[in-house]
Amino acid sequence: MKSIINKTISLIELPRRVLGPNFRRNFTNIEKYKDFDFKLNRISRTKGVSCMLRVKNEEDKILACLNSVCDVFDEVIFVDNGSTDNTVAIVKDFVEKNKDKAINIYQYPHNVSRCGDENANTPQNSVSSLAYYYNWCLSKCHYAYVCKWDADMLLHPCDKRKFKQVLSNLTSLWPVFIEIEVQTIYLKDKLIFSVTNDINNEIRIFPNRSDVFFEKDKLLEVLKARFYKVVKTKFLDMRVYEIKNTAIDEFSHWSSKEFLTERKKVEWENYNMINSCDDIISENIKIIDDKELESAIVGGKND
Repeated sequence: MKSIINKTISLIELPRRVLGPNFRRNFTNIEKYKDFDFKLNRISRTKGVSCMLRVKNEEDKILACLNSVCDVFDEVIFVDNGSTDNTVAIVKDFVEKNKDKAINIYQYPHNVSRCGDENANTPQNSVSSLAYYYNWCLSKCHYAYVCKWDADMLLHPCDKRKFKQVLSNLTSLWPVFIEIEVQTIYLKDKLIFSVTNDINNEIRIFPNRSDVFFEKDKLLEVLKARFYKVVKTKFLDMRVYEIKNTAIDEFSHWSSKEFLTERKKVEWENYNMINSCDDIISENIKIIDDKELESAIVGGKND
């Protein structure tokens, strides 16, 4: 019976999946900043994938990130949220040296609430809301699909071809979500550590249409949509990493450590464990000996 119901629902939803929504989604903010009112268009049919980067003070990682993704996606939408370090200068220099790459730089000048209680206390239609900010970034993307990529993420150099193959198979006529497994790695004393309990799943790739957008949740933003099938990728198929440098505060975007999600609690514990111990090799913690990965990380340092 359940199978019949699911098939019936799929048939009902089929026209919307294929044809897309019949509306555009408009956003206005309570601060009445007209320049930051925007809309999400009904649908983009332009084949390709936009890489959506939301960045603040990532000068130690942004170069490795750009080197990792600029050959993979059809465009990179770089949105800076008030960086006070050299992040923007590094990106502009990268763009100047890579004029054949489609990298568009935007500035979002408003203070955005940090994850946790700050986000919980911020209205969703404020320019300071994480959801409003993410949707504004989304409105800058041009292609049929969007990938929510972070400045501290890195695609293993040897897996670029596999990743591009996955992207090339995407079609706006039968849209899907793609959930990607990401391994968090920790840098300490020129070594790269991984922890077995630190691989996380998240929907990272989704169709660019008005019925797919971000909403405010208690702690952070969540992707809103209900009509689309989720395709899962495994870390061993395509190695995607999130880099944590134990020499710097990697949790400053959270307003309180007491409000961390379960995933972030694990990262927080592993970050502190690796940072505070000299002898940290165990059954669950390993040193990664991977020259290609090491080169990608080191090559992204802006000395």
